[in-house]
Amino acid sequence: MGADLGYIGSAFIATQEANAVQGYKDMIVESRADDIVYTNLFTGVHGNYLRPSVIRAGLDPDDLPQSDPSKMNFGSGGNTEAKYPSMFFKPPNSFVAHNAPILRPPESEQLEYEGEIALVIGKTGRRIPKEHALDWVAGITLCNEGTIRDWIRHGRFNVTQGKAWDSTGSMGPWVATGVDLSKPLHITCKINGEVTQDDTTESMIFKFPDILSYASTFMTLKPGDIICTGTPIKLNQTDGERKWLKAGDAFEMTVPEVGTLKNVVKDEK
Repeated sequence: MGADLGYIGSAFIATQEANAVQGYKDMIVESRADDIVYTNLFTGVHGNYLRPSVIRAGLDPDDLPQSDPSKMNFGSGGNTEAKYPSMFFKPPNSFVAHNAPILRPPESEQLEYEGEIALVIGKTGRRIPKEHALDWVAGITLCNEGTIRDWIRHGRFNVTQGKAWDSTGSMGPWVATGVDLSKPLHITCKINGEVTQDDTTESMIFKFPDILSYASTFMTLKPGDIICTGTPIKLNQTDGERKWLKAGDAFEMTVPEVGTLKNVVKDEK
């Protein structure tokens, strides 16, 4: 059972909070790709997937205004995990719906995609125990957590300037419920048909319960809140050789238990 990702958020929750808590998994919500409304909370997790010899539990070096090795965890063989996930907020207007165009702004050519699984919160909670955290998840959806990479460096202590651009990311195609989140989920992303991300949630440093419980420690989670849980590494490119999205590029993200999120890039006019 799934619900179309059309009105997950403040406008929807204002009138449907009781249903979201009690019977969210049985609801079908109208989907409008050109008028999507989300909650005010989108939380992203930086560097949450392992890669050979390097743990990306801290910030990606390119996400730092001035690269700071202390924010990264390096290792080979036995890897050392970060103590806490590195998190940030995303504004609702930074996302578009499934099949809607992603916009590359005229101010930068460095539009980058990041395929992530997003947790949709189904009931209010604070200081949620890790062992019960998945009980607060109404379902999951797919997220392209778009970034304007060079604008990341504009801020000295945060990444807001690179993460908040209108219509640079996407989410959908719907909320999938009843997915066993205790088992590994396989994430595949493609650009123009070429596989560019291919990994499972088994590679996550902080698992879904870790992230949800941690976020609920410092803030109250409410129905419709969405937590994006980190992106796998990019294939066939290094940090110094990024491949930016350009007009006409087709993005696809697939998780078999959810479906496929699709968007095409257009230049913002």
